[in-house]
Formats: sequence, C-alpha cells, structure tokens
Amino acid sequence: MMSGWLKKLGEEEVPHTEEPSIVSTLADPVKVRSWQIAGLPKDTLSVENGVVTQFSRRWCLFIDPQGQANKWVKNLVSGGQYNYCVLKIEHSGVRRGIVLLLLQLFLSLI
Repeated sequence: MMSGWLKKLGEEEVPHTEEPSIVSTLADPVKVRSWQIAGLPKDTLSVENGVVTQFSRRWCLFIDPQGQANKWVKNLVSGGQYNYCVLKIEHSGVRRGIVLLLLQLFLSLI
C-alpha cells in the first residue's frame, strides 16, 4: 500500500519524504526520547504505538504480556504528564478520557 502511495506521489510530482513513516511525520523527537526514558522500548513498533497513543482521541487498549506498556504508562503518570485511575471498568474516568490501568487480568472480564 505504501509503495502505491509513493508511486502516485511521484507521478503527480507532489513533494514528499523519500521514506515516510508515522514516526518521522508525526513524532516529536524530544517527546519520543522522554518516552524512552520513561520506559518505552526503543524499537520502531513501540515508538509507533506511542505516537498512535499520543494522537488518540479516545482511550487506548494495550495488550501487554511483558509489562512494558504498564511500566511506561506508570512512569509517565508519576511524572505528572497524565491523570490516571486504577478502578473498576464502570468508573466515570473512562467516559472522561482519563487513562485507565487494568492490572492482573488473568481471567475473562465477564
């Protein structure tokens, strides 16, 4: 898909970056570095997920078997950058867009 877009941009002579990515287009390098200091892994997928999280209009769902997102979010919150709550899913914070951290979910949510 990306190669098709790049080909079309070239055909239409639209100025563009040779190798565009979500990180190079949307991410602030200083913010990404602060995320990495807070525990975000340095791999491309993790940074892309951080960018998506930053620009999300609603809450994000992290599937986090290794606990990396858990550590990252907790460090961001402890730095005072975000509000969060660790409560029941029915908590009104979900409706207001506050970060909701669900821990130790080994069984189903039903």
